[in-house]
Amino acid sequence: MQRLSWDDLELVLAIARSKTIRKTAATLGIDATTVGRRLAAIHARVGFALFERNAGGLAMTPAARTMVHELELMEAASMAVERTLVAAAEPVQGRVRIATSESFAMYWMLPDLAALRAELPGIELELVASHGIADLRRREADIAVRFVRSESDDLRSRRIGALRWSIYGSRSYLRGRAHRPDPQRGFESERVIKWGGGPLRQSIQTWMDAHASRAEVTLVAAHLHVIMEACAAGHGLAALPGCLALARGLERAIDHSIDETELWLVVHKDLRKVPRVRAVADRLASRIVAAAERLRAI
Repeated sequence: MQRLSWDDLELVLAIARSKTIRKTAATLGIDATTVGRRLAAIHARVGFALFERNAGGLAMTPAARTMVHELELMEAASMAVERTLVAAAEPVQGRVRIATSESFAMYWMLPDLAALRAELPGIELELVASHGIADLRRREADIAVRFVRSESDDLRSRRIGALRWSIYGSRSYLRGRAHRPDPQRGFESERVIKWGGGPLRQSIQTWMDAHASRAEVTLVAAHLHVIMEACAAGHGLAALPGCLALARGLERAIDHSIDETELWLVVHKDLRKVPRVRAVADRLASRIVAAAERLRAI
């Protein structure tokens, strides 16, 4: 197998994230023909396929799937070198607004912002925590950390991790049950807290409808952090992202995950090269990528 350059590996990572030739080309700022030609050359050099075509575009082969985490770490290291060079050439200072969900802000980002702030002493961080999605095109924020990938041509999205969901409860609730909560029995004799707002994630709602049919619904709430606090207060079991639930001191009630949500860092294309925005975005992405196992939680 011939050795691959970082440009080759960067292309592999971009395709793994974008899943189509067209989206990869847009992300890298090159034409689709070039992407296809370079991918074919990479396959020829390694001697086997990293991606296979399917109805939706390009799917990773097992070989590519095992590479993705290592490539993300390489990308983070490469960006760290670039940040050092940028910092030497121009001071990074000013305000940067980071938008994310209320729950992710409360249970993941706030504990980590002090360390991020220490790395960038000239930066003033503003956290825009909201139930809705901040509109970066209207400059409601400079950077967004989201659970959905943006399809807008004006925005640049980078996959930085994944959160696995499961069923959680407070320590007092779980210790007080005669039997372990059993989704195969419809969580019979259990109390559950359900989502009552707009679409959260249809697969999670479908799972709860199918597996909590015999449970007593004690509370319905439209905000994830409210559900988490209700769960911590002992109102019942809830479907939650593991990393956030564990950060709140909750315990997993079943043995497996029920879903997985990708985490994306999004920046407006006009801001991605602004030194203060790029510095915060790169450091934030690096810290989350480095905590991949803790983020997945299961």
